[in-house]
Formats: sequence, structure tokens, C-alpha cells
Amino acid sequence: KNDFVYDLPLKELLEAGIEVIGIELTALSDELTFIEGGFYGNFETTQEVSIGIVICTFKREQYVKHNVAVLKELIEKNDKFSVMIIDNGRTLTEVSGKNIQVIPNPNYGGSGGFTRGLMEQVNQGCNNYVLMMDDDIVIETSALDRVYKVCQHVREERKMQMFGGAMLNMQKPTEQFENTAYWKLIKLIAFGRGFDLTDKRKLYENEKFPEKIN
Repeated sequence: KNDFVYDLPLKELLEAGIEVIGIELTALSDELTFIEGGFYGNFETTQEVSIGIVICTFKREQYVKHNVAVLKELIEKNDKFSVMIIDNGRTLTEVSGKNIQVIPNPNYGGSGGFTRGLMEQVNQGCNNYVLMMDDDIVIETSALDRVYKVCQHVREERKMQMFGGAMLNMQKPTEQFENTAYWKLIKLIAFGRGFDLTDKRKLYENEKFPEKIN
């Protein structure tokens, strides 16, 4: 077993106009076995981080209970995460656990539910970051691990910026459902819908957000 480490000069690469970096491994022998790998960095700043995950739901017990089970495993590994469920249907029972809250709420819709969650987060003062999450999704917890790491090392001038999460199509996991969206009157305009993420060109295009989507 041998470890291999390669340093990437990110500043120089960015100055050269390289914005997307990928790694490709080619085995030169049939005896080679790749076990695991990862990205590591040296950061100028590090801060204490606690992230509150706010889920707004209305009578979707099956989805919520499954996702809570997934998030419980995340919390067991990192107790700096907590979950706050705003229950607009007031029907959610048998959901409890370490760092998990259920708050019954009148049915004020998604915007009202998430607003209640944000207000509770501020009033309780228990977290310095809040992540809003739909109730009917399949959670990839490694994405939350990466968000946590970014928050730990974010620069001071970027602390007030927001993360925008992308979603994949559950029926076609390599197809993107959307990568940010906005409302235009009564129509939802989504960026990156239908992108085939096995296509390197689409991966690059996915990093380029237009100033405005018509």
C-alpha cells in the first residue's frame, strides 16, 4: 500500500484562466488497486460552525421519516448539525432524536413554513448557518459534509453569501433537475434543467451562471 499526494497550485491555475479541475487515474498495471482518495487544503482561516437544517413539510410523513433517519446518521458523525422540522400539517408524530426538533405550524405554505424556521433559528440562537431543505428529496449527506467544510474555512468577505443547491432527477440520477431557479411572474425558470452530467461540457457549463435567464 502506497500513498500518493499531489499539490495543485490553485492560485496559479486560476490566474491562468483554469476554472474547473478534474482528476483522471490510469492504471499502468493490473496489480494496481485504488482504495480511496480525497481533496485536502491549507486554509488561512478556520471558524467554529453549527448548521441548522430546516425542513418544511405538510403531511408527507413517509418522506420526512426516511430523511430524518438519514440525517440522524449524519448527526451521529457530526453533532454540529441539527434538524428543525416545521410541520404545517400538524400531523407528524414519532419523530425525535438528538438535535432534532418538530415545530407544529399553521399551514402557511412553503414560504411561511421556512420563514417560521428562520425565525426559530434566530430566536434560539443555536446555529450560525441555516440550510433550507425540501421534505421529499433523497439526501446525499456527502454534500452536507462539503458544505460544512466550506463554512469552516470561508473567507471573511464571503461570509454573507448564500449557497445554492442543485438537484438531480430521482428517476435519472445522472440528469440534473435544476441548478438554482427563480420565479418570473407565475412561471419557474430553472437553470441547467436536463443537463447530462456525464457530459464534461455540461459540467463546465453548469459552473457558468447567466446574469439573467429569459
